[in-house]
Amino acid sequence: MDIDYMVYMKRRKGAVMSYPELIMIIFALALGMLLFAMVSKFGIGVKNSFEEDNVIGDSDFVSETLAILAKNCWKLNKKGNSKANDVCYTLTVNSTENYTESDFNRYLDCGYLANSHLNIEDEADEDCGEEDKVYWEVFNKDSEVKITYVASRRRIEIIEVNSVCVGACCVEKCKLLCDDFKNNCEEMHSRCSSGVLCDSFYDECRGTADELCVKCTENC
Repeated sequence: MDIDYMVYMKRRKGAVMSYPELIMIIFALALGMLLFAMVSKFGIGVKNSFEEDNVIGDSDFVSETLAILAKNCWKLNKKGNSKANDVCYTLTVNSTENYTESDFNRYLDCGYLANSHLNIEDEADEDCGEEDKVYWEVFNKDSEVKITYVASRRRIEIIEVNSVCVGACCVEKCKLLCDDFKNNCEEMHSRCSSGVLCDSFYDECRGTADELCVKCTENC
């Protein structure tokens, strides 16, 4: 038999025998691509994501997303110069772990939107500006959260819907409600034109406000 022919047949046989291996490689690649697609779609564990009104992910991702949205809300309302209240975002938040205002501040642009006091923690944050332009009232890692611009206080409020405010947060809320009540007394007194009756009404109004303040704080 011709030597060249024998060499040719051996090469041909080797090529034919490699076809199953080639098929297995192609199959393995296809399976790998399928598994990658499934992981990308469904995720392993929790995948960080923000889509319209849903924030899902770890505490860092949630904190950073809320910080970005708070800054956007502040910007939309002329950095506190807008005269009307504005509910900028209503979000369903699902975090893998608890997150706090301190976590939020780590991602906040404090030079643009200062947040010098941590409400629930009742602590100062000297690294986040000299003004307190963010009010925080979020307790649970899974909750509905509203980000609102409040014109009367020229600040952003990040509040958990239907939450029960306790401790330092409750005292803060009582103080704010009392301030509003006292301001109403002042405003009505300034509009009054009945002399002594105006002063009498004002004294009674302020007395009632002070009493409500005490009772509100005692129940926190």
